[in-house]
Amino acid sequence: MSRTKKAINFTIASIISAFTLTACGGDYSGTQTQVPAVYYDTMYASQQQQAANQQSCCCSCQQGTGTATTPTAQQPTTIKPTTSPATVTPVTETVKPSTPTTTKPTTPTVKPTVKPTTPAASTASKGRQALDKVLEKISATNAIEAEIEKYEKSLKDGNSIIQGLKFWSKKPGSVKLEITSHSAKASNVGAKVTYKVGTGKATVRPGGALSFITKEMDQSDSNITSPNEYTPDSVDFFSMVKRLSETGYKADITGKTTLNGTEIYLIKVTNAGTNSFDARISHEIIGFDPKTFEVKLWEAYTPASEDAYFRITIKSFKALADLADSIFKV
Repeated sequence: MSRTKKAINFTIASIISAFTLTACGGDYSGTQTQVPAVYYDTMYASQQQQAANQQSCCCSCQQGTGTATTPTAQQPTTIKPTTSPATVTPVTETVKPSTPTTTKPTTPTVKPTVKPTTPAASTASKGRQALDKVLEKISATNAIEAEIEKYEKSLKDGNSIIQGLKFWSKKPGSVKLEITSHSAKASNVGAKVTYKVGTGKATVRPGGALSFITKEMDQSDSNITSPNEYTPDSVDFFSMVKRLSETGYKADITGKTTLNGTEIYLIKVTNAGTNSFDARISHEIIGFDPKTFEVKLWEAYTPASEDAYFRITIKSFKALADLADSIFKV
């Protein structure tokens, strides 16, 4: 009876041992499936946390190697009886390992960090920036030599004039104009005008037969004003910079075109109040070279017409360090 009891106890011990190995990941079926005692997400657990989880198994099996070691089953010790005992056959109990429930890790939804988008600059702010650069290009230049074509239609009678001009200017405010072509009066070709900005006076040398005469006169004299009674100093580069630098003028880039073989950008200039150049103007167009910011075009429009009534086309523009004072004599 004592021997039978020992054999039964041994069998129970073997069953418990097999169950313990199964719970820790051992499988006697021939297929090795490692079931971690504690699930962890390797995306976020540190190596120390993973090692701690692996060590939480209380059995002697090894984990974390990727290949489970097949446990060696202990063979029951044969007990030899002192007399001729009946052979005790140990009770064999098949212990099926529990099938672990596969838990799919929850993949955290990681939303990408959205970088704040800087709003694109409006056409108005871009236009103002471009216009300021054009004006700065002019104001930063000590002296200018340019060739100009000027078109102007009278808003009173509709008559128009096209003139070719040579233009010189020098800081702080010396200007000289010479007429190179005139669509209405050929006798005006060769006429010269020089003045100081802000004085309201001009010295004139006529063209043709009267070229030996020089005369000082008011700039408002009808002999030297334009078809719309614009004075010379109201349409030069100095007056353009001063007027369009005022805060009341708004600028928008409206497109681009080609002028004399050069691509230029167009800025539409408006005033919420009254245009200080001419109250009849609805808007102006400033064309500039986007590579150099040199002004290439200046146009003025009225609400009644889609065509410019006033246009200055700059055919050539030279920014110079200085000009001789003798150039400004007529």
